[in-house]
Amino acid sequence: MASKSEVSKPTPPAAEHGRRYDQLCPLALALDVVGERWTQLLLRELFAGPKRFTDLLDGLPGIGTAILSERLRQLEHHGLVSRRRLGPPAPAAVYQLTARGTAIDPVLTGLAQWGAVYLAGQGNLTSRGRWLLQGLAATAPPSRGLEPVTNFILDGEQCHLLVAGGRMVARDGLRQDARLTIRGKTKDLYALATSRATPAAAPRHFVVEGDRRSAERLLAHLAQGVHRAAA
Repeated sequence: MASKSEVSKPTPPAAEHGRRYDQLCPLALALDVVGERWTQLLLRELFAGPKRFTDLLDGLPGIGTAILSERLRQLEHHGLVSRRRLGPPAPAAVYQLTARGTAIDPVLTGLAQWGAVYLAGQGNLTSRGRWLLQGLAATAPPSRGLEPVTNFILDGEQCHLLVAGGRMVARDGLRQDARLTIRGKTKDLYALATSRATPAAAPRHFVVEGDRRSAERLLAHLAQGVHRAAA
């Protein structure tokens, strides 16, 4: 995690670390840091959990190793990302968000909420279960009375959904303390979110381990944000 000095005094954008707008404007200065192509999606991947370079390549199909290296270098330079080395048996460097990096969460969440209106009719695009779950969690209304932890296995990809403080976030991997697990296909979760059908009718497409009514409430809640955006 970043120190207080890193958070209060971030490194100013420098010309050698990407293009600059050269405008005395907070929005322009922010875009100098995170406005390059792929940067926001790289942050999306790291919000789901620390990752190795190869994990990031897998989670960002089409980025290329040179561009990924450059984006990580820029984010490290600006104090949004740090590296730590894992010990044996598999020594490797992993990238993770600093306190400065996690502070951009409300910005990316707001952008996801704004972009939810464009989800419908895009089912032919490259998809991942966790990407969609992250988006649905960001757009869902304040959550009450839902399971605090739910595991999802979508097209074989393992992730989990946390509910805390009235909001939802999606992370990598399965949690042992989850009392509910939902298995299914990303396309069915997408159909649930973008269909005009009653959300409670969709859980038949999913295999539920745990209380099925809790699963129905959760899936219906996840669809509400996209439904509201479309309306």
